[in-house]
Amino acid sequence: MFFFNETRSRTVGFANVHIQRTRSIHPNSASSSFPAYRNFLKTKKKRKKGRNSKRKAKRNGRKFSEVEGKQNNTMSLCCSLPTAKSMSLFSKKPHGLIKASSSSSSSSADIPDFLSAHWLESRRKRPFGPRLTFSAEEAVQHQLDALKYNDQPRQDYGIEVMYRFAGFDPFERSTYFGPFFDLGQFERFRRIFHHSSYRVLLGHKERKILSSLFVKENQFKQRVWILGSRPNEEEIFEFTMVQRIGGSWDGYWLTESLHHDGDAFAGGLAY
Repeated sequence: MFFFNETRSRTVGFANVHIQRTRSIHPNSASSSFPAYRNFLKTKKKRKKGRNSKRKAKRNGRKFSEVEGKQNNTMSLCCSLPTAKSMSLFSKKPHGLIKASSSSSSSSADIPDFLSAHWLESRRKRPFGPRLTFSAEEAVQHQLDALKYNDQPRQDYGIEVMYRFAGFDPFERSTYFGPFFDLGQFERFRRIFHHSSYRVLLGHKERKILSSLFVKENQFKQRVWILGSRPNEEEIFEFTMVQRIGGSWDGYWLTESLHHDGDAFAGGLAY
């Protein structure tokens, strides 16, 4: 075996670098060794290209999965966005009115587009109290009916209705029952109705209107005889109703006072 020295020069930057390679050449096949070496280099390049292509494919696959994930997120975001119909609701003016079709039991009415179509039914379910449509006489009758069925649908529900009709300021002492009492807390208001003079109103059996009088255009008085559920229990009470002028209660009839005809608190009161 002979050794053949091959010297090649390459230019790197501004300097010539001499590279010396030593290859073993068989004496009988010296002419055929150079093509074999070229084939070796070609196969080496092909393998390198194959490895590079695999790495590139992996990188491209990773990028594709990231792009696909972004597309899926975009699609989910688009699906979560409101439809054209729902967007049309937000594009309307906030104070605009739309016509809502109601069921056969309730008539159609103009309602704001930011409220539910069943807002009328929900308002009917609100706690019973003063209504703008009530006259002075009707307001008194509704209060007496609530006291007659005081524990329906729950205990002292009738007293709750009376408290909603009460027209006193909860931050000041009131003469609702005659003397000056602090009635800002419902518990104090409820306790007076369980007093011996006012408890006749709770669950009473019978009542009778003795007199009714409009003292002023916006003030009404009515005296009522009450027969209680206990034996020999009867009392007379006087309602004073006042119609508010101005403010949020404009036009509503509220109870200014509910007085007992006699000296209701002569025996004292655990107040």
